[in-house]
Amino acid sequence: MISFKNLMQIFTRKIIILIIPIIIFLGCQRKSTHNIDFNADNQSPERVTQNESDSIRNHQSKLDSCKFISKDKMNSLLPILQKWINFYNIDLSRAKFINQEIIYLDKQPDTSDIYYNPYTANQYSTNFKEMFYSPDKRYYIDIGIICKKINGKFYDTGEYDDSQAIYFTDRKLKFNHLLFYFGFSSITEAVFWKNNNEFYLVGLNVDSLSNFFIYEYNIANHTRDYYEIEGSKLYESRFTEFIKKERGIINKYGHTPTPLNNLTIDTFTTFPSEIDGCSCYFSNNSKEFKKQVYIYVNDYGNISFLKINGKLTKFTQTDFKEIDDHTIEVKATSGDYEFMMTVKHLEQSENKTIFQSGVITLTDKKGRKITKSFYGECGC
Repeated sequence: MISFKNLMQIFTRKIIILIIPIIIFLGCQRKSTHNIDFNADNQSPERVTQNESDSIRNHQSKLDSCKFISKDKMNSLLPILQKWINFYNIDLSRAKFINQEIIYLDKQPDTSDIYYNPYTANQYSTNFKEMFYSPDKRYYIDIGIICKKINGKFYDTGEYDDSQAIYFTDRKLKFNHLLFYFGFSSITEAVFWKNNNEFYLVGLNVDSLSNFFIYEYNIANHTRDYYEIEGSKLYESRFTEFIKKERGIINKYGHTPTPLNNLTIDTFTTFPSEIDGCSCYFSNNSKEFKKQVYIYVNDYGNISFLKINGKLTKFTQTDFKEIDDHTIEVKATSGDYEFMMTVKHLEQSENKTIFQSGVITLTDKKGRKITKSFYGECGC
C-alpha cells in the first residue's frame, strides 16, 4: 500500500511536469539547482489543451530568444555526436543553449525518493549490450533498451514502457541515480561518452515542437547543460533502432532503419593521379591518419577530392578566406555538390609538414547534408 508520503511525492512530480514550460521560459541562463528532475513531457498535438498550447508557444518564444552555440562549442560536439547528427541531418549550428543545472552524480541519491532504485551487483548482468558504458566501464547509463540473451546472442524483445526512466549507475560507489523520467513525448535515443567524466544524452521531443535535445554532463563539475535544436518537421524517433545492430542486438522485427541522410563521405587509401607533390590529406581521426586512410586530399591549390557515396569526386575551389592567423575557410564545388571546410593549423611535424584539424560540411542540390570532423596534415 502506498504511504501518504509517497502519494505526496507523486503529486509533487505531477506539479513539476506542469511547471516545466515556466522553468524553460526562465532559461537561457546559468543557474544552480540540486538534482532537479527535469521532464519535457508535453501532450501530443491531438490532445493538447489550451493551457498546454500556451505553454508550448511560450517555450518556443523563449527558445527563439536564446543564443546559438559558438563555433568552438559546435566543433567540440561534432566529433562526439557525429553519428546522431548525420542520421537526422541535424544542423548543429542551430543549437541553442537553454540553461545549466547542478546535479551531484558522485554522491549517494535520496533513498526516500519514490523513484529510488537500489544498486545490486547483478542488476544488469545479462543485459550488457543495452547499457551505455563509460570508457573505463565504471559508469553506465540505462535508457530502457530491453533485450534478452539467448544462446549467446542478444535479441531485442520489443518491450517498451510508455515512460522512460533513465538511470546513471556508478559501479564503484554502488548506486543508481535517476537522471530523467520522460513521458511519451520526449525520448532519449543514445548516450555518447567523451571520456570517463563527460557524457551526452541525445534525443527528440516528438510533440508539436519536434525539437532535438542534448544534455551535456560533467560529473566532476556537477553540471548538466541543456541545448535544443529546432526541427524542421515532426520527426519519428528512429536512431535507437539504427544503433542496435552495431551494439550486437538482433532486432526482433528483422528491420533496421536507414539514416534519413544517405549522403556519405567515405574513406580511400590511394591518391588520384592529379595529386602529385605538395598536398593536404585529411582523415576521420588520428588513428585512421596513421593507417593512411583518408577522406579528403588536395593538391595544395584549387583541386581537391572527396569520396562521396563510394565514388571519388573532384572539386574545384571557389573561395578561400583567412579567418585568423591559425584558421582558414575554404569552399569548393563539383556538379551537384558543394563543401565548406574550416581548417585550423596545429603544430609542425618532424617532417616540417603542418598538422591540421577542422570540420567539413558537404551538401548537394537535393538539400542533403553531412558534416564531419577531420585530422591530417599539409606539406611537401
